[in-house]
This record gives sequence, C-alpha cells and structure tokens, in this order.
Amino acid sequence: MMSYLRMYRDKFVESNDLEYIYMNQSLKFVDYMEQIGLGDKIVEIGSQQLKDSVSFYHGKSLIQTVNTMNNHLNAIKKFFVYLYKEGIADNIFNKIADYDAFRDEIITENNLKPSSNRGYIDADQIKELLDYFNSYPKSIVI
Repeated sequence: MMSYLRMYRDKFVESNDLEYIYMNQSLKFVDYMEQIGLGDKIVEIGSQQLKDSVSFYHGKSLIQTVNTMNNHLNAIKKFFVYLYKEGIADNIFNKIADYDAFRDEIITENNLKPSSNRGYIDADQIKELLDYFNSYPKSIVI
C-alpha cells in the first residue's frame, strides 16, 4: 500500500513541471521517511528529519558536497510548499528560525565538501592532444 507521503509526492510531480533533480531528491526523501516510519505521519516530519535524511544519504555516499545537499533540501522545500498549498501539512522550512545556521550545522555534522568547479581543457591543450594523436598512424582494429 502506498504511503500518504508518496501519494502526495506523486501528485506533486504530476502537477509541476519539475527538473529531474527535484523529482529524484524528493523521491529519496520519501523513501527515507517511509523507512523510518513517517510515510503516513506527514505532520510529524520536522527539521530533525531533514537533517537525518541528509546524514542518511551522506552515509550512502549519495550526498557528499554542499551543492548536492542544497539540491536535496531545495527539492524537499519545494515539495513542502506544495503540501502547504494543498492544505496537507505546514511548510516545515518556515519553522526553521535561521536557515543558514541550519545548513551550516548539517555541513559540519556530515563534513560535506564544498562544491568545486569541474575541470576543463582549454583550446591550446585540445590542439596539442589532437596534434599528438594525429601524428601516429591509425591502426586497424579487428
């Protein structure tokens, strides 16, 4: 039997044009809430469960950076805005007095890495690589 939280999460996804990250992270949150027995007790979900969900997925190596944590929390926030508009539950994010301090606490507790820019290769390096590979005769692979 489907939990209330999952049912409303499915309605949330159907009624919004969501980016994949929101669909994925909100599903992870629902999976975790069901696992700890809160799938049918939406009103009992609070900031501690938000923190615990980040810690849970950090332990599974699925949340390793501040950026991934932000994506996770933003997806849940958007979901709770939906729940509030539908009259299902309070927006638990509105009950967090200092959201930045809340986030910082999660980052510290889980030792999350700052987000880093992905590496890139500049045009000169690409030209050097192309020249290098073009200088060798092509071999036939059978």
